[in-house]
Amino acid sequence: MKLSRIKLFTILTGLLLLSGCDKPSPIMPSGNTIKIGVIAPLSGSSLQKGKEGIKGIHYLLNTQPLLENGDKIELYIKDDLNKPELSTQALKELVKKHQVTAVLSLSSSHVVLELGKIANKYNTPIISLFATNPGITQNNNYITPFGYNDHFQGVAAALFVHDELLIERVAIFKNSNNIYSKDLADAFKNKFKSVRGQILLDADYINNNRQLTQILSEMRNKKVQLIYLPIDANQVINIVNVLNKLNWQPKTMGADGLLVNILIDHKKDINKLNGMITTDFYSSDLPMTEFGSVVKQGYESKDNDLTSYSMMGIESISLLKQLLNQCSKKLKNKCIQEQLNAGVTYTGLLGKISINSDRTTQRVLLVNEINNGELNNIVQIY
Repeated sequence: MKLSRIKLFTILTGLLLLSGCDKPSPIMPSGNTIKIGVIAPLSGSSLQKGKEGIKGIHYLLNTQPLLENGDKIELYIKDDLNKPELSTQALKELVKKHQVTAVLSLSSSHVVLELGKIANKYNTPIISLFATNPGITQNNNYITPFGYNDHFQGVAAALFVHDELLIERVAIFKNSNNIYSKDLADAFKNKFKSVRGQILLDADYINNNRQLTQILSEMRNKKVQLIYLPIDANQVINIVNVLNKLNWQPKTMGADGLLVNILIDHKKDINKLNGMITTDFYSSDLPMTEFGSVVKQGYESKDNDLTSYSMMGIESISLLKQLLNQCSKKLKNKCIQEQLNAGVTYTGLLGKISINSDRTTQRVLLVNEINNGELNNIVQIY
């Protein structure tokens, strides 16, 4: 059936009008800027966290530069080398000299714990992307973690290994001098033992390959089924190499951020990790929210690989924009902190993220399997 030209014109016009109604009016620049501080390791052994996280922050601000009122966010970035003394100095300079409204910290737990000792002095909200120690919210009113804590991650890992993989005998390598590694290992060990699993080794990683080979040989003789490795990428790769020389392939399990560190520093070794299980914030194949799908497509179209670190950068600055959009003429630093203290719900790339009134954060923990440099999701834990 043919439509008359007049009817066809009427239909097309209606469709155009309807589609036009769905498009928001463009935001016009106000000429004002909101200063946001970023403290991150951009050199040293932890630079991957800083570089990847800031890459995500820059991407979000380049694609969505303005707040709803037209104000623009201006970043002030300080390199702390993941050292407490440099991080505390950076906070002082950002607040006193640059008068930032809020701070994003991309440093590790031992650094942010030191920030917590002086945070109240500066009355400035600090959102911590990667520090997962439960103590970072204690004795201060201004630090909010953006990830789940070490206790939750260690307990979830232990229950998954015992209840889902039906594993009974485990060995643990940790770094006792690293609070993150030690806390994860302790949480895993205590929960695994509480469900009657056996911990046949709970030891610090050893640099001596001869001793390491001897210990792993003993673990093979004791029929260890899984080795839990909350240690850094270099050490994980070395243990995998020793296991290969022994021709022994027990299950292995790492912690958040492991894959991105290996992709950056040990890309040639990535296939050695095929089959390794790891907990993380991100998965390569998990369905995303509408926001997440748009971000991932745009981010990867610029020849970037979305990682757990860059995802946290994107989400944290997006959350800050959401909080700032709720602040009118109030002092914005005070307004942001009041919202965080009251509790905030935010839609991230993979789902809802809830910041509770005690400044603890609830978000999905993912158990993944590494295959060909990708994190393939096995289970989601809330």
